[in-house]
Amino acid sequence: MRYIVSHSSRLGNRKNNQDRCTIVEKDHGVLLILADGMGGHEGGEHAAQTLVDRAQTRFNAASTHIDNPQGFLQALLLDAHFTIQKIQTRCGQAPRTTCVVCLIQKETATWIHSGDSRLYLIRNQHLYTRTKDHTYVEDLLKHRVIDEQDLASHPMRNYVTACIGGSRNRPHVSVSQT
Repeated sequence: MRYIVSHSSRLGNRKNNQDRCTIVEKDHGVLLILADGMGGHEGGEHAAQTLVDRAQTRFNAASTHIDNPQGFLQALLLDAHFTIQKIQTRCGQAPRTTCVVCLIQKETATWIHSGDSRLYLIRNQHLYTRTKDHTYVEDLLKHRVIDEQDLASHPMRNYVTACIGGSRNRPHVSVSQT
């Protein structure tokens, strides 16, 4: 299998970078992990690192091909979510992170995401967006309240409606495969 991975991280107006990105390669597949700690909440860097650590641990524990990649990824994010909840209890914070995790096995990619972290595929010099943001403005666009041109300037463009951590409820995630 041939692939090239790239990621970009911008500090923005924050003092520390809460982004985490890791690639884990094994004989039976590759796991791509991106976690973007939510800077408007304390402990985002801890939530992002916890998600990366839990994902690496679970993938490394899988010694062979993962037969149910969607179930594996859902369990992985649920594990990370509840592990982050323990951090919240210990620190008195509500850390949270958005994320995208992609499992590639043989010629199949399966990914899961929560929030506004994105996965793109570049093939034959074309850029394909693989995820839809879990944001207030994406919901407005989906329900045709606004159009594409309004996305970048809408006053609530940074309002994320799903994440890992922060809530005691099960996180909202989207799983896809190609």
